[in-house]
Amino acid sequence: MTATQAGRTAAPARPAAPSAPSVPSHYLRRMARFIVLRAALRGRLSWSVALLMLRLIEVQP
Repeated sequence: MTATQAGRTAAPARPAAPSAPSVPSHYLRRMARFIVLRAALRGRLSWSVALLMLRLIEVQP
């Protein structure tokens, strides 16, 4: 079954992909720290909020 939007036919919806191999939690925490710090350095996030977020990232299991 295809869906039509604005005169175009869209590909049928794909079923959910099988679960991908999980990423180690230490890697996800490291990436989260990097993103928060980069946002704070660029001024997109206040340092007070960044520090709170970093504290929350560290206590996640």
